[in-house]
Amino acid sequence: VMLGTVEPGGIVYDSALPAPYIAVFAAGGVTAVLPAGYDRIGAIAGTNVPFGISVEQLRGHHLAILGMSGMGKSTIARKIIDLLSAASVVVALDGTGEYRSRFAMPTWNDSIGLTTTGAWVHEPGGVQAQKAAEFIDQVMTVANGEYAAGTPLNRTVLLEEAHSYLPEWNFVAARGESDYVARSCRYILQARKFGLSFVLVSQRTAVISKSALSQCESYIVLRTLDETSLQYIEGVLGREFRDTVASLSRYQAVCVGPAFSTATPVVVNLDPHRGSSGVAGAP
Repeated sequence: VMLGTVEPGGIVYDSALPAPYIAVFAAGGVTAVLPAGYDRIGAIAGTNVPFGISVEQLRGHHLAILGMSGMGKSTIARKIIDLLSAASVVVALDGTGEYRSRFAMPTWNDSIGLTTTGAWVHEPGGVQAQKAAEFIDQVMTVANGEYAAGTPLNRTVLLEEAHSYLPEWNFVAARGESDYVARSCRYILQARKFGLSFVLVSQRTAVISKSALSQCESYIVLRTLDETSLQYIEGVLGREFRDTVASLSRYQAVCVGPAFSTATPVVVNLDPHRGSSGVAGAP
């Protein structure tokens, strides 16, 4: 399979056959250096070419991380949190307890506020769609005030199991929940100019609001098998990658979007998350 041509930043997709006397390389022997401004999150499958994500591109843009449970969604989400939180405020809404127990992220509360650089986890109780809408409203109010005064601070809100906070209209569990979801989706649509970005992490696209998901410019898609998710992925990536995501291994993903170091969708072997000790996180 022809992957593309070798450029200084790695492999660039090209469907045209090479001209006579142009060198042809086996993909496994190709190496490269990431372009400036990108942080490594893995390598292009079948090669030694590093694959990177741009923190600058993520700011003011939205990212979706999709895939079955156990394929590595939270691991890559934690890596991205580390990259973003070095120079911005990141709050992960998590109803699973994983970010606090597994990743040892400190708990966010009102006394911490929304102006201190770093990463926190927020575990609101009650109707999750309502609590998400209230928290997003709080963040937007702060960001809007900064925007009116000058330049807003960069912030990211990550929604772990986003289908719980932003359920599709026919999957709501509580009366009035759809109103909260609609409110959050409006905020997500408006968030970019206020320096606010969202990361949506979900294992099933069928149950997450398409109004929210459609606002994502970049995608990390891990192994997916359910038909509704595959249909959505086909709409985003095309038929070829629909078949690909069904056969991915753990910690493999199809990545596409302006946040990444390649211009076209590629299969990536993701690096495992490593904490501050340098030890890989638990699988």
